Amino acid sequence: MTPSWLAAANMSGATAGKMISPQSIAVAAVAIGLEGQEGRLLKEMIKFCFLYILLTCLVVFIMGKVLGYL
Repeated sequence: MTPSWLAAANMSGATAGKMISPQSIAVAAVAIGLEGQEGRLLKEMIKFCFLYILLTCLVVFIMGKVLGYL
């Protein structure tokens, strides 16, 4: 496994964590006028985050194992 490939896969995963970080949720809630409803916003974002993680894992696996980047 090359270090550059490992770093790229790690950064892809980090963006998923950024989607559901408390600070990002709070800023988004204030920006769209949903102060005090951060929990509701987080519940909605979890669905998209889970889908994003699945797609990212699939892309990393295909590029790594199938196309031979690893």
